[in-house]
Amino acid sequence: ADSYEPGGEPQNVAGGFSRPYKNEPYAWISKPGLPQSITLDLGTPKLVNQLRITAEMPLDRHYYGFQPAPEPTETVKDFTVEIYCNGEWKQTAEIKDNIQRLIVIDFDTVKAEKIRINILKAHGSDRAIIPEIRIYNC
Repeated sequence: ADSYEPGGEPQNVAGGFSRPYKNEPYAWISKPGLPQSITLDLGTPKLVNQLRITAEMPLDRHYYGFQPAPEPTETVKDFTVEIYCNGEWKQTAEIKDNIQRLIVIDFDTVKAEKIRINILKAHGSDRAIIPEIRIYNC
């Protein structure tokens, strides 16, 4: 990752938590200032065709019941996804005005070595916060 705050290390995106739980680290949290990026190195090339990003949303500060959904005050808004294969980076997706917590991005199957997410803007925040990233070959 370009940057991170103590407790918000990049490896948290693969830690199995998608929201705060017993004060355990659960998300990559960049230092202030966008854009920021995080790169996932797959080790050896893998066939992939879907990316699932769980974005931060203040669910822990929201009361459930018959109330409006929480505002996406910390959710990533604009970002791009790039895949590194055959020695070069290729942009696979460009997302604008996102308000979803679970972002599912399907693309043609490729043999990827790395995946990079470039956070350009967030709703009401000057940092990138991503609790979880999953990569699939469906």
